[in-house]
Amino acid sequence: TSGVYTFEGVINDGAVGPVQLTRTLAAGAKRGFNLIGNPYPSFIDWNLITGFGTDKARSDIRPTIWVRTRSANGSMVFDTFDGEDGTSLGVRGKVTQFIAPFQAFWTKVAVDATTPDVLFTNELRSHQDQGSITNRLRIPASRHRLRLVLDSGSALDETIISTNPAASEGYDFYDSDKMKTEHSELFSVVEQQELVINKL
Repeated sequence: TSGVYTFEGVINDGAVGPVQLTRTLAAGAKRGFNLIGNPYPSFIDWNLITGFGTDKARSDIRPTIWVRTRSANGSMVFDTFDGEDGTSLGVRGKVTQFIAPFQAFWTKVAVDATTPDVLFTNELRSHQDQGSITNRLRIPASRHRLRLVLDSGSALDETIISTNPAASEGYDFYDSDKMKTEHSELFSVVEQQELVINKL
C-alpha cells in the first residue's frame, strides 16, 4: 500500500556484520536457508559477496538468492538469481545480482554443520536505477538458456534451464532450489530436488 514512512537514526555506513549463517545436520528439506537483508540505503552486489565467476568464488554459501516479491496480478512469488540467470516473476522484471536497499533475501549455506558468515562493506554498495534495462545482467552469447513460463491466468511461475561449464548433470552447487508458493508451479526435478534454475 502507499504511505509515508519515517526512518530515524543513523544510516548504515561502513562494515556491517559479520552476519553468521547456519546449516543444521538434520535432513530437513529447507535446511541451510537463511533470511538476511541488505543493511544499506543503496544497492549491494551479491556477486561481489560470493565471488561468483572469479578465482575467489566462495564454496561455503551458494551463489543463489531468492527474493520474495509481488507479481503483476498481486500474488506473492519468489524470484531467483543464481549468479548468472534471474527469473522475472515480480513487477520489477528480471532479478540480477543487485539487491535493492533494505531488501530481505534468502541465501543457502552449502555444507551441513557449517556456520559461514557474510560481511557487508561499502565496497559492495552500488547505485542503480531500478527501472533501467541497462542494469540487468546480460547473458553471455556462448551460454545456452531455456526459460519456461507458466501463466494460469491468476498466477505466474517460471523456471530456467541453462548451462555453466562448471556444473554437472546432477544436483550440485550451481542449481537453485525451488521456493514453494501456494500457486501452480513449474520446476525441474534432479535427484529428487525441485529446482527453479537447473544448471547443466
